[in-house]
Amino acid sequence: MKIISLNVNGINASFKKGLLDFINKENPDILCLQEIKTTEKRIPTKLVDIPNYNNYFFPRQGGYWGGVATYTKIKPKKSQKRF
Repeated sequence: MKIISLNVNGINASFKKGLLDFINKENPDILCLQEIKTTEKRIPTKLVDIPNYNNYFFPRQGGYWGGVATYTKIKPKKSQKRF
C-alpha cells in the first residue's frame, strides 16, 4: 500500500504547479493533503473528479487557511468531520 502525505500550501496553487500530474505519476492508494487553503467550492473540478479515488475535503471553517483533503482508492466504512 502506498500512502503519501503532502503540505500543499494551497491546493489551487499546487494544481497550477502540476499536482494532478504528481498524483497520476505516483498513483498512491491514499493521498493526504494539508493546508489546502480554500473552500470546497473553489477546488478545481479536475481535483474533485480524479478517476478511481474517493475524496474527502475538510476545509477550515470560516477562512481560507488550513484545511485538509484525503483521496483514497479504498472506500472507508465511515467518514466523520470533527472540529
